[in-house]
Amino acid sequence: MGVSVETDENQMKKVTVTNEKGASVTVMAHGAHVVSWKNKDGDELLFVSKEAVFKPPKAIRGGIPVCFPQFADCGPLGQHGFARNSEWAVYTPKDAQKSEVTLVFAPSEEQLKEWPHPCELSLTIFLAPTGALSINTKVRNNGDKDLEFTYALHT
Repeated sequence: MGVSVETDENQMKKVTVTNEKGASVTVMAHGAHVVSWKNKDGDELLFVSKEAVFKPPKAIRGGIPVCFPQFADCGPLGQHGFARNSEWAVYTPKDAQKSEVTLVFAPSEEQLKEWPHPCELSLTIFLAPTGALSINTKVRNNGDKDLEFTYALHT
């Protein structure tokens, strides 16, 4: 039970949250992309393509990708924005028994040249005792102008 952080064979940081009954959720720090959600019996509840590439800067196919600051091509950026192809900071709970993790993304200086809106997007991924998965999203505007964006947890 709790949170474990590992690095996979492609040097990607992988975070697994497990609850007291054995259900689990795995999220990659690359894109804050949920790539696995298993019930207490170990049954996989998400689809991830067998053709998925787990190697930056590629986006992962399947699971639950994060689209920010733009969904699809609804704006000036590339398809689904740049958060899904960026490394996110991982914050594990102080209480080792908690079944949650928070990942935080802030645009890099290079990304701010393309989209000049300093901000922070955080996702808290929580696995309930029942095995239910919830993802709480917060966007903080760190600039002095209005912040317009589109966002999606894509299936």
